[in-house]
Amino acid sequence: MKPAERLHLIGSIPLDSSEQVFRRLSEELGPYLSRMPDGETGERSRWVYFQGQMLRAHPDMEIDPTVPAYPFATSARDVCHARIPEQQRPAGMIRRSP
Repeated sequence: MKPAERLHLIGSIPLDSSEQVFRRLSEELGPYLSRMPDGETGERSRWVYFQGQMLRAHPDMEIDPTVPAYPFATSARDVCHARIPEQQRPAGMIRRSP
């Protein structure tokens, strides 16, 4: 592959830290990358789960009781949907129907 034929990496990289990701990618693929992800390491290695936890813990969000929990095959529990409470929604915000 020529350096002009660039690679585009996205998502998680199974290393322990962002520093390890940057070092490994630089060593192995450096000439072919114009940018690189931080690897979504540590707490973010399970990105979808991480985002859900963050949203459900946010004080301006609530669990949406109108949408059934999603049974995640890789999780021991179902995942509930979060939403912005009705009284905090901006005027004209479109609500997705369940």
